[in-house]
Amino acid sequence: MSALKPWIFSIGLAALAVGFQTLGRVRESRSAADRLDSLQVLPLIVAGESKWFPADGERSPVAVLGLLRGRDTEFSYARSGGLWRCREHFGSIASEARIVGLMESVALANQLVAGDASQLEGAQLEDWGLDPANRTRISLHGPDFLSAEDRDELWAIDLGSSIPGATATGSAGCYARVVGDNRILELDTDLRALLADAPTAPGSPRRVPRGTVPPLLERRLIPAGWPGTRSGLQRIFVDRADGSGFELNLTEAGQVGPNGEPPVPRYRLTVHGSGAAPVDAHPVLSTGYTLFLTQALGFECVDPNTIDLARLDNPQVTITLQARSGPPLELRILRGGLGEAALVVDNFGQAIYRASDEVIQLLNPRPEQLTDPELGIAWDAYLR
Repeated sequence: MSALKPWIFSIGLAALAVGFQTLGRVRESRSAADRLDSLQVLPLIVAGESKWFPADGERSPVAVLGLLRGRDTEFSYARSGGLWRCREHFGSIASEARIVGLMESVALANQLVAGDASQLEGAQLEDWGLDPANRTRISLHGPDFLSAEDRDELWAIDLGSSIPGATATGSAGCYARVVGDNRILELDTDLRALLADAPTAPGSPRRVPRGTVPPLLERRLIPAGWPGTRSGLQRIFVDRADGSGFELNLTEAGQVGPNGEPPVPRYRLTVHGSGAAPVDAHPVLSTGYTLFLTQALGFECVDPNTIDLARLDNPQVTITLQARSGPPLELRILRGGLGEAALVVDNFGQAIYRASDEVIQLLNPRPEQLTDPELGIAWDAYLR
């Protein structure tokens, strides 16, 4: 495997432009049903009133998603090499599904005007969770994020406290305020809940304030952006340091169906060093294994600058995946230090994760776990 490349943050355009609508009203002490009946639908984004949605009606492309928590905990995400990455966390891969899901949730959220912040300061804004110490800001930026004085900000919104119980539209939500607008909004979607921290381990190295980890990080050992997660796996090689291992190869061999249907593809298993001829892997067991490979999770992304790169040349196990289309991917499993979990190195995403002992064992099964259904489906709990 090639040595890990330097972590370079390069801005790539991403078509994340989405539209919003707001439901305008003044907060009153009436029932939810009465409030909902009196709503007036108004557009939140008006053409010509923001850089994100200029007068010509063509939304500006978004290159960077920014998050600001409180006064000074800031993260920015942009596409690099086809993957979303967090600039402030040593280029860690971010979850495309979570980023796109966040933006879609924002786009679909209904909004009610709940108050006016023009005369509110300090403790009063704190009642809504919108004071500088407690708010979470989502911002959208253009390609000049790194060079422009205003960081090429297209649009931004502050998220406040979660709304206890149901909102006027019947679902849990949160308070919010578009940056530059004094109206306090009541969203019918709790967007802050979509920004929950990724799990971490005590004492893990980080470049962000102690006790915090960027939200929206990818936890899959094989990132969803690898083409093989869509095209499927053609060949899988598991090579252990002691010379043992096996190969799974997807073939078209098999019996033709009763009505002339083509044979169902199935994996053939070759055990290294056994001298035995290839055999058919059990279809359920082999399918379960291939699905697990693309869904297996690590519990912490590790700063590559803290790892001795010479360790990459002596992996405990090397797993090589060849997709039906697209480039291959290699995972190297490295033994952890004293009291530490093992490391999994992904050469496609240039990422290193810590993974549990159970996940490591399931990545590296015994050959009979792929052929003998009496042993059960080892990966079943992870695929439900």
